[in-house]
Amino acid sequence: MYNSNGLIRSKNTFQIQKYGNAIRSQLRDSSDQYVSELNDCCRALTSDLVQYDDAQVLEQQIQHLERFTFNIAKFSALLPLLPNEVIVFPSAEEMKRFTNAFYLELIDECARKKNHYKSLVETEKIYTP
Repeated sequence: MYNSNGLIRSKNTFQIQKYGNAIRSQLRDSSDQYVSELNDCCRALTSDLVQYDDAQVLEQQIQHLERFTFNIAKFSALLPLLPNEVIVFPSAEEMKRFTNAFYLELIDECARKKNHYKSLVETEKIYTP
């Protein structure tokens, strides 16, 4: 079990970013809409990673974690739509399974973090006069 920071900075994230970069380097001049969305998604993953690190407040961390999780799901959904000329290893199907498993871990972590936040808010209500 990871904490949120460990999960976001895990080798899974690195592998997904590396995979996205391999696709981007092959399709730099592509006008394909899905490739463009995948590029935007990869940039958003990096941005979410940096913003999560900068977030000081638990509520902000939850928002960044949710956005990161959404972008992982989007990345996974775009993989089967890649043009056939893309040569990547592992295959898009295998990477989709890997990304889906990582997404499920992130969903669990989002739920855990939200419950933690909710319990802190409830505790504060109890002890605040």
